[in-house]
Amino acid sequence: MDRASGWFKRHAQNVALAVSAVLVFGANVDTLDLASSLASSPAARTKTVEVAESQLRAAETAEKTTDEEIKAGSPQGGPTLGRLREQTEAARAALDLAASNLEAAGLRFGWQEYPSTASAWVAKATGLLVSVLAVSLGAPFWFAVLQGFMQVRAAGVSPREKT
Repeated sequence: MDRASGWFKRHAQNVALAVSAVLVFGANVDTLDLASSLASSPAARTKTVEVAESQLRAAETAEKTTDEEIKAGSPQGGPTLGRLREQTEAARAALDLAASNLEAAGLRFGWQEYPSTASAWVAKATGLLVSVLAVSLGAPFWFAVLQGFMQVRAAGVSPREKT
């Protein structure tokens, strides 16, 4: 069983790297370019925060609506197929709106232009590699990192959270 577990972990890590590489290179998500854009443009930072807050509000509303439907007891024991399709279409519209808002703020995704010099290609490759490695770590890792930052910011665990 230990051998099977080790085999799975090795292959899962390779699959995560491959999937993250495809996503990052396909979408041209360059961490270094994004960081420099956000550092140099207050409008981009403000717009990014606004988009994130609106997406959070929309997700909370959708979660409450879905919870209410489940509690009300729809015929299949969950949200209806039509309601799920509506939520999917609303999510697509929200994604398109968020992408257009971020693009208006100066944050571009996708391959609109290619680097022209060798040093620009090296910088682009470095930014893409950083993105691939960050994405391949997965959500649990980043959630734990953010929790650590929040605990430092809040100066420890609150008395309510101690069990």
